[in-house]
Amino acid sequence: MDRLKLSRIDEELESSEVAALCFLCCDVVSRKRLEGIVDAKQLFLRLEEKGLLDNPVFLSQLLRTIRRADLLNLLETDSRQPEETDASPALSTYRVMLYRIYEDMTEENLKNVKFLLNGKLGRRQIEASDTALDLFAEMEKAGNVILLLHIWLLLLLLSTDQDRPERQRQANVT
Repeated sequence: MDRLKLSRIDEELESSEVAALCFLCCDVVSRKRLEGIVDAKQLFLRLEEKGLLDNPVFLSQLLRTIRRADLLNLLETDSRQPEETDASPALSTYRVMLYRIYEDMTEENLKNVKFLLNGKLGRRQIEASDTALDLFAEMEKAGNVILLLHIWLLLLLLSTDQDRPERQRQANVT
């Protein structure tokens, strides 16, 4: 892929978005290779090593997932959008689901999840996790994938409870 295009994309991404991209790539690039990445250029090099940038579809999927479709025009070649093929690697549905949870998680929810994880994860790992993505990564390292699913279910319940008073207010208005 054209390095100038990748450089332009890098310039547009914030550090939190780069961290999100790294999280989304955990299934295709080893965690060890993703550690220490601070900008998108470094991530693009790792993806290039794996041949994941030969077709712009993978990068296109990543950008759509983090809701940066505005950068897709930089990937266009010959006035065409990148096309998906069977040979194109797809993002893990599981990883995208975790990212969506991260997007919807409030600071209060994150504090609640950290509280619930006391005793399941080490104190240092919990305290070092500034975001839900950090926490998810720590849980995966500790082999707590099942625990992640329980957290996801809990968050669904929390979001349902938070929506309930709003729905009741709306019903009372009409």
